[in-house]
Amino acid sequence: MALNFCTLDIWTRRPSASGPLLLALATAGIAGGCSDEMVFEPAAVFSPENVLPFGDVSVANELRLTIEVRNGGNAGLQILSTEIQNSSIANQFRVEVAEDLTAGLTPGLTSAITVIYRPCPDAWNGDVLDDSFMLTSCPGAAATADLVITANTSEPTVTYSLTGQPVQPPNVEFRCPASGACNMPTATRSLCGGTMGAGGLSFGSVESGTGEACDLYMEIVNRKRSVDGNEVSVAPLNVDRIDMLVQNF
Repeated sequence: MALNFCTLDIWTRRPSASGPLLLALATAGIAGGCSDEMVFEPAAVFSPENVLPFGDVSVANELRLTIEVRNGGNAGLQILSTEIQNSSIANQFRVEVAEDLTAGLTPGLTSAITVIYRPCPDAWNGDVLDDSFMLTSCPGAAATADLVITANTSEPTVTYSLTGQPVQPPNVEFRCPASGACNMPTATRSLCGGTMGAGGLSFGSVESGTGEACDLYMEIVNRKRSVDGNEVSVAPLNVDRIDMLVQNF
């Protein structure tokens, strides 16, 4: 049986490829040879697209947001580089790329690029916040930057707009009702005594055996802070838990 020969051009996109890989194939019983061309190419699908808003972030914290990256092509997807450009303040944003994206993400799989926003980078020693740092000296202006991602795709560059707003840490006040203001949600309240509200909530005299509970309503307030004589916004307050110590019970 006579053999006909043809070439099959297999195109790959990778950092080391300078052109197509040419393979000589033997075909049996096909008159006139062949001229098929197969293109193997990755395709990066990013979510969300182009904008990454961090919102208000305390200068005593950092916030991580994730860009999901899916390989919608038929060849390995590689993130070749990431670069922060046009940053309004240096070192506020940094990027972490998952290992499978640098090694080559299999078609159909999803991985992630993580962007970290640290509003006050000077307040940190490595990954530990410096407790002695004066947080009121942190930047107050909105943060902006561009994240440029380069991949081994036909359109290799994607740019994200990064935004964030530094705010001061929460400023907590505990306000307690007067002694014995049982079951009065609208009772007048004043600052609780002691540290962080400790020692300022008094039930007064409550008769036992009556079957009536005495509910006291304490108010937790997240107030703005004063910086250089001006009121500035603070980060949202999250109360993880409240512990109560009952004395003379």
